[in-house]
Amino acid sequence: KPNDICQTARGDIYFTDPDFAKPGPEGRSAVYRVSPSGELKKVIDNMALPNGIIASHDGRTIYVADSHEKLWRSYNLQRDGSLDEGRVFFNPEVEDRSSPDGMTIDERGNLYFTGRGGLWVVSPQGKSLGFVPCPVFVSNVAFGGVDGKLLFITGSKKVFSLKGKISGRGLERTGIE
Repeated sequence: KPNDICQTARGDIYFTDPDFAKPGPEGRSAVYRVSPSGELKKVIDNMALPNGIIASHDGRTIYVADSHEKLWRSYNLQRDGSLDEGRVFFNPEVEDRSSPDGMTIDERGNLYFTGRGGLWVVSPQGKSLGFVPCPVFVSNVAFGGVDGKLLFITGSKKVFSLKGKISGRGLERTGIE
């Protein structure tokens, strides 16, 4: 049951496969890599519930939302496409423990994470740059609009939009604003 997906500049595709029915050590959650030649390989098998995923612009880091531990992790990409053991990247000290979910990245490499009460904007160094509280659980986020500066946030039966000053990277321009 693949959930979220990203692609690196060198063409590798990474996707999360969370086992929502059986999260934890007995579950079959994992993160996979599909190489440009089509080879499929499991690259993370020790996360109980991987969810959102995105690659850094420089292709050196993969970020994964850990919906079981309720935080975000980062993994260094190795030359062969495998990932290192990873580390906790972002874990804000807030009472809200709603699950981290979707994510996106802007042209400067700042990350946008949904979960834990809203939308978090985080630097590539893991520092909070801002927080947008949301009245409902938010699940995904993406840039769009003619100039790529319109941020769409999906929530429980709602879609929010925020006009920003920074665009998302690598967006297809749809002409919709």
